[in-house]
Amino acid sequence: MSDNNTTMPVPRKRSPRQKAAAFAVVDGGMAGSRRPDPPPELTESQADIWRQIVSSEPVDFFSSHTTREMLKDLCCHRDTSDRLNKTINQFRDEWMRSSDGMKMLKQYLKARGDETRHFSLIATRLRLTNQSRYTPKAAATASRNSAAVRPWEQQ
Repeated sequence: MSDNNTTMPVPRKRSPRQKAAAFAVVDGGMAGSRRPDPPPELTESQADIWRQIVSSEPVDFFSSHTTREMLKDLCCHRDTSDRLNKTINQFRDEWMRSSDGMKMLKQYLKARGDETRHFSLIATRLRLTNQSRYTPKAAATASRNSAAVRPWEQQ
Protein backbone atom coordinates (compact mmCIF):
# COMPACT_ATOMS: atom_id res chain seq x y z
CA MET A 1 0.00 0.00 0.00
CA SER A 2 1.24 3.39 -0.87
CA ASP A 3 0.85 6.47 1.21
CA ASN A 4 -0.82 9.27 -0.81
CA ASN A 5 0.38 11.88 1.63
CA THR A 6 3.98 11.48 0.45
CA THR A 7 5.16 14.39 -1.63
CA MET A 8 7.78 14.28 -4.30
CA PRO A 9 10.95 16.22 -3.56
CA VAL A 10 11.06 19.56 -5.32
CA PRO A 11 14.30 20.37 -7.12
CA ARG A 12 16.09 23.26 -5.54
CA LYS A 13 16.63 26.34 -7.65
CA ARG A 14 20.25 27.16 -8.29
CA SER A 15 21.86 30.47 -8.87
CA PRO A 16 23.76 31.04 -12.14
CA ARG A 17 27.04 30.77 -10.22
CA GLN A 18 26.02 27.37 -8.78
CA LYS A 19 25.00 26.18 -12.24
CA ALA A 20 28.37 27.19 -13.68
CA ALA A 21 30.19 25.46 -10.81
CA ALA A 22 28.28 22.25 -11.52
CA PHE A 23 29.77 22.18 -15.02
CA ALA A 24 33.30 23.12 -13.96
CA VAL A 25 36.06 20.85 -15.22
CA VAL A 26 38.76 19.69 -12.87
CA ASP A 27 42.22 20.34 -14.27
CA GLY A 28 44.04 17.03 -14.45
CA GLY A 29 47.35 18.75 -15.09
CA MET A 30 47.00 18.70 -18.88
CA ALA A 31 45.18 22.00 -19.40
CA GLY A 32 48.44 23.92 -19.76
CA SER A 33 50.15 21.28 -21.90
CA ARG A 34 50.52 21.74 -25.61
CA ARG A 35 52.76 20.38 -28.30
CA PRO A 36 56.01 22.29 -28.78
CA ASP A 37 56.30 24.42 -31.90
CA PRO A 38 59.29 23.91 -34.19
CA PRO A 39 62.26 26.13 -33.37
CA PRO A 40 62.56 29.15 -35.69
CA GLU A 41 66.00 28.08 -36.94
CA LEU A 42 64.58 24.99 -38.70
CA THR A 43 63.83 25.15 -42.41
CA GLU A 44 60.24 24.68 -43.55
CA SER A 45 60.80 21.02 -44.48
CA GLN A 46 62.53 20.36 -41.15
CA ALA A 47 59.64 22.09 -39.34
CA ASP A 48 57.19 19.82 -41.21
CA ILE A 49 59.13 16.77 -39.99
CA TRP A 50 59.05 18.22 -36.44
CA ARG A 51 55.26 18.68 -36.57
CA GLN A 52 54.74 15.18 -37.95
CA ILE A 53 56.81 13.56 -35.18
CA VAL A 54 55.38 15.72 -32.38
CA SER A 55 51.79 15.06 -33.47
CA SER A 56 52.34 11.29 -33.31
CA GLU A 57 53.37 11.34 -29.63
CA PRO A 58 51.60 12.31 -26.39
CA VAL A 59 51.34 16.05 -25.74
CA ASP A 60 53.96 16.10 -22.99
CA PHE A 61 56.41 13.70 -24.67
CA PHE A 62 58.90 16.42 -25.64
CA SER A 63 58.60 18.46 -22.44
CA SER A 64 62.29 18.79 -21.56
CA HIS A 65 64.83 21.03 -23.24
CA THR A 66 67.08 18.03 -23.95
CA THR A 67 64.41 16.05 -25.79
CA ARG A 68 63.51 19.10 -27.90
CA GLU A 69 67.18 19.63 -28.82
CA MET A 70 67.52 15.97 -29.77
CA LEU A 71 64.31 16.22 -31.80
CA LYS A 72 65.74 19.25 -33.62
CA ASP A 73 68.84 17.21 -34.54
CA LEU A 74 66.61 14.31 -35.61
CA CYS A 75 64.63 16.58 -37.96
CA CYS A 76 67.84 17.90 -39.52
CA HIS A 77 69.16 14.37 -40.17
CA ARG A 78 65.83 13.24 -41.66
CA ASP A 79 65.71 16.28 -43.94
CA THR A 80 69.30 15.78 -45.10
CA SER A 81 68.60 12.10 -45.74
CA ASP A 82 65.49 13.00 -47.77
CA ARG A 83 67.47 15.48 -49.88
CA LEU A 84 70.22 12.90 -50.47
CA ASN A 85 67.56 10.38 -51.54
CA LYS A 86 66.24 12.84 -54.12
CA THR A 87 69.75 13.40 -55.49
CA ILE A 88 70.49 9.67 -55.62
CA ASN A 89 67.18 8.95 -57.35
CA GLN A 90 68.00 11.53 -60.03
CA PHE A 91 71.43 10.01 -60.66
CA ARG A 92 71.55 8.85 -64.27
CA ASP A 93 72.77 5.40 -65.28
CA GLU A 94 75.18 6.82 -67.83
CA TRP A 95 76.94 8.80 -65.08
CA MET A 96 77.84 5.51 -63.39
CA ARG A 97 79.83 4.40 -66.43
CA SER A 98 82.62 6.84 -65.61
CA SER A 99 84.91 6.51 -62.60
CA ASP A 100 84.09 10.07 -61.51
CA GLY A 101 80.38 9.29 -61.65
CA MET A 102 80.80 6.12 -59.59
CA LYS A 103 82.94 8.02 -57.08
CA MET A 104 80.24 10.68 -56.74
CA LEU A 105 77.49 8.06 -56.31
CA LYS A 106 79.51 6.27 -53.61
CA GLN A 107 79.93 9.56 -51.75
CA TYR A 108 76.18 10.20 -51.89
CA LEU A 109 75.39 6.66 -50.73
CA LYS A 110 77.87 6.92 -47.85
CA ALA A 111 76.46 10.29 -46.78
CA ARG A 112 72.91 8.88 -46.88
CA GLY A 113 73.98 5.89 -44.81
CA ASP A 114 75.60 8.17 -42.24
CA GLU A 115 72.47 10.35 -42.01
CA THR A 116 70.22 7.31 -41.70
CA ARG A 117 72.40 5.88 -38.91
CA HIS A 118 72.35 9.17 -37.01
CA PHE A 119 68.58 9.45 -37.46
CA SER A 120 68.06 5.90 -36.21
CA LEU A 121 70.32 6.43 -33.21
CA ILE A 122 68.57 9.62 -32.11
CA ALA A 123 65.10 8.15 -32.73
CA THR A 124 66.00 5.18 -30.54
CA ARG A 125 67.40 7.43 -27.80
CA LEU A 126 64.21 9.48 -27.88
CA ARG A 127 62.25 6.19 -27.63
CA LEU A 128 60.43 6.80 -30.90
CA THR A 129 61.16 3.36 -32.37
CA ASN A 130 59.44 0.08 -31.54
CA GLN A 131 62.79 -1.38 -30.53
CA SER A 132 63.09 1.17 -27.73
CA ARG A 133 59.49 0.76 -26.54
CA TYR A 134 59.27 -2.99 -26.14
CA THR A 135 61.21 -5.37 -23.96
CA PRO A 136 62.43 -8.43 -25.86
CA LYS A 137 59.81 -10.59 -24.09
CA ALA A 138 56.96 -8.19 -24.93
CA ALA A 139 58.14 -7.96 -28.55
CA ALA A 140 58.20 -11.76 -28.82
CA THR A 141 54.67 -11.97 -27.40
CA ALA A 142 53.36 -9.30 -29.77
CA SER A 143 55.01 -11.02 -32.72
CA ARG A 144 53.65 -14.42 -31.75
CA ASN A 145 50.12 -13.05 -31.26
CA SER A 146 49.97 -11.13 -34.52
CA ALA A 147 48.16 -12.78 -37.38
CA ALA A 148 50.31 -13.76 -40.34
CA VAL A 149 47.50 -12.82 -42.72
CA ARG A 150 44.84 -10.43 -41.53
CA PRO A 151 41.26 -11.54 -42.20
CA TRP A 152 40.59 -8.64 -44.60
CA GLU A 153 43.74 -9.52 -46.58
CA GLN A 154 42.58 -13.06 -47.34
CA GLN A 155 41.38 -13.76 -50.84
